[in-house]
Amino acid sequence: AEYMGTHLPMRVIVGTSIGQVKDVRFERKSSERHRTGTVKSVRAMFWAPDKESERYLVTVCVDGLAELRDMKTGELKSSSRLAIAEIAGAAVVNRPEPGTHVLVVGRDGTVHVYEWEALFPHGGSSTDTPEPLQAATVAAPVDAFAVNTSSGGERFAIGGEENNLQVLSVATFEPLFVARNSKADPRLRMRRPVWVSGITFVPAAPSRVAVVTKHREIRVYDMAGEQRRPVIELRDSEMVGCYLCVAAHASKPIIVCGDSAGGVHCVSAETGKYLRKLSRGPASVRTVAMHPSLPVVFSGGLGRMVTALNCDTGAQLHRVWLKQEINALLPSAEGVVKAKGAKPSAASAERRRRTGVESDSDDSDPDATAEDVWARLEGAKKTGSGAKSRAAAPERMDTGEGESASGDDRSAAKRTAVKRKRPASVSESDGDDDDDDD
Repeated sequence: AEYMGTHLPMRVIVGTSIGQVKDVRFERKSSERHRTGTVKSVRAMFWAPDKESERYLVTVCVDGLAELRDMKTGELKSSSRLAIAEIAGAAVVNRPEPGTHVLVVGRDGTVHVYEWEALFPHGGSSTDTPEPLQAATVAAPVDAFAVNTSSGGERFAIGGEENNLQVLSVATFEPLFVARNSKADPRLRMRRPVWVSGITFVPAAPSRVAVVTKHREIRVYDMAGEQRRPVIELRDSEMVGCYLCVAAHASKPIIVCGDSAGGVHCVSAETGKYLRKLSRGPASVRTVAMHPSLPVVFSGGLGRMVTALNCDTGAQLHRVWLKQEINALLPSAEGVVKAKGAKPSAASAERRRRTGVESDSDDSDPDATAEDVWARLEGAKKTGSGAKSRAAAPERMDTGEGESASGDDRSAAKRTAVKRKRPASVSESDGDDDDDDD
């Protein structure tokens, strides 16, 4: 498949470091800004489980403010203040009880499960702190958090500084998998430090969990086997900076990692092979997210720029500069893939015939489809190649004899070229040569 650059209709929700939420549409190079009720950074974002998908957005900030917003109208529907000092992550989970539940994890290891109606009351904003349905405490500190969405949100994982990976059950909070540290360095005979900075479940390999650390390591654990040490471990001792975030491909066993030096790396979660480096940004990459259905990865961080990259080829599809540092990304399911070599539709051909290929008035039309753009590009390519060939072809004299005079013209042109290559005698002047040529 080939991606058509800025003509691809793509959308991503961006959470900034000052509590703003921006709805970025790449094909328009614009964003809609929504301000939350706090100036603290946005820590987690997810779509409300509603019949109208991708309309109601839930944002959870570091200081515990949770808001429900209608992204179609920009109206704030409801909000509440959570009883957790510092939020590490939040997500919708699946529990045995009927209804929708939200799992919130604090950096100090506090875990709360809230009912949807208690967290977001229909009457609007709640001044009282909602009571959690269930509360527990896990190992702290928690610097990384992830929920296994492919299994319906029945498991979640945590990790942090000197707090190795743990996968727990949402229903009982009992550990299902506790990772062990890698073996000590045989040369130094010293224990390897642990600082988990990013966790993701791999949808294409449900039993595998990928982890990145601030000690320049990429680890992949297999929960189905008996081994609790990583089955894949990559360590880059010459790397500048450290890994800060990780995301998994929607349909392939591939993980994408972002580092503090601005790089985005693509690694296989099955073989551990380093596939490619997608980009080198100007500043630290704090968050990466994969498109739900396309091989497109979004990245952002301290550079205040959100970038869309093709995970298969490494090509940059979009890049939009924002005014604030980026803390969280939530890709939309919107996106168009145009197959290479596909023929334009009848509507596209009719528009080309009516408006002309040379006209570019439809380039700024936001309603134009990818097929229309493809048709215009194909037409412009053919027109440009035809004009180039006509400009390179030698002019023919109109002898009135049609094609029969083409051979005589070539012979005359050849004799003229030979005559011009012949060195001029000393007695001949430049002016005479110019007259002969004329």
